[in-house]
Amino acid sequence: MILRIADIPVCISIDPALGELPLPASYSAFIEADSFYEANEADGFYETNEATGSAGATEKSGEAPTLKPTLRPTPTLPPAQTLKPTQKQNQGSPAFSVASVAPVAPAAPKEKEEEVTLRVTQGEAPFSIEGLTPVATGVNDLGEARLYEKGGIYVVALSATTGEPFRLMRLDRGFGGATLWLPAGNRHNLFTIDSMLRILFAQAAVSRDALAVHASTVVADGFAYLFMGKSGTGKSTHSSLWIKTFPGVELLNDDNPILRLQPDGTVRVYGSPWSGKTPCYRNASAPVRAIVRLRQAPANEYRPLADIEAFTAILPGVSAITSDRALYNRAATTVIELTRRVSIGTLLCLPDAAAARLCRKATEADGFYGANEADSFYGANEATGSAGATEKSGEAPTLKPTPTLPPAQTLKQTQKPTQGSPAFSLAPFAPVAPAAPSKKKEKEKKH
Repeated sequence: MILRIADIPVCISIDPALGELPLPASYSAFIEADSFYEANEADGFYETNEATGSAGATEKSGEAPTLKPTLRPTPTLPPAQTLKPTQKQNQGSPAFSVASVAPVAPAAPKEKEEEVTLRVTQGEAPFSIEGLTPVATGVNDLGEARLYEKGGIYVVALSATTGEPFRLMRLDRGFGGATLWLPAGNRHNLFTIDSMLRILFAQAAVSRDALAVHASTVVADGFAYLFMGKSGTGKSTHSSLWIKTFPGVELLNDDNPILRLQPDGTVRVYGSPWSGKTPCYRNASAPVRAIVRLRQAPANEYRPLADIEAFTAILPGVSAITSDRALYNRAATTVIELTRRVSIGTLLCLPDAAAARLCRKATEADGFYGANEADSFYGANEATGSAGATEKSGEAPTLKPTPTLPPAQTLKQTQKPTQGSPAFSLAPFAPVAPAAPSKKKEKEKKH
């Protein structure tokens, strides 16, 4: 099956020995071309079934499409509009209008981008995690996950639920693909494939000037606003406030949108098949106007961020293996470029409509103002003692053009990964602490 996420082709290759797997509803809008569907003449599921008179998979059946495993190469397919199974958004997703969010259009002809490939194989992995170096561990919405490394090769071990054996995925060097081993017939296989693909894609995206981030994203008047923050801060709540307060605002993704630098100097944010607890799986994108880090507070106040403050506001929400220096440095470089291209700020807020109004007024006042030290409205105002934009003034901010930011190499603080940052910074994984010296080793050391 071929998906296109953030304009990046993703291939899922299923071992025939695993049998048929239902297609996750969240993937429906992202299917680009697939040898399981209309291109596969042998597949009677989507072709006219002469024996029954049915015309392929339709909504009438009430059943989810099935991933029929194949290892055959995918032939050239007709235009996307002929892929009838992908014409409609998945059942159960919110009814969104698409007036201000642009569906991801086919890219102009260019050199073919290499696919991110997840190879799913039946059976046990041909290696053991014994002898591998533990890098990180944690429990989150993906289940219990552990990260191991040896010789620059990373292995992800995932248990879908308590008591379930760990399934192993070995990431290719360079993170362009991975191999996942699963037992046939296990009821958690689909969940495991989805979770592992999410981890793989987040790493593979980094080398393509893209970042999977932990954020809730809305679109207003054709521009996207990302709300970041620690779990429980109120990202989804703040997005809901925008939707309720401002007519025409739409939710693009509620948990795991994809940011990508564009050749024209802009930044776009894309929907993804992963949206947390909110079923918002939109294959759409919009240019980014602002990225705002939320902090709960007793009063509403907006503060712009620039340079290292802007960098550190975004980086903790980026999904990347921090222990891989090359990958993490590439992710950090992309974050630096983001701070140059879009407005970054922090919103100290209450969960009310006033916070949404303040945030929108502050971020829409100028396309980029973070580096403007002369702006007394958003900076420290010596005359009044105020330390940022608040609702108390009741006046619109006066903003000045933003000067050019210093070169990336001058941001010395970004040279090293954030101390204490988890190996998967999208999820709350805790780095594995070095084991305490054994008594035997301590005794040898004394001698």
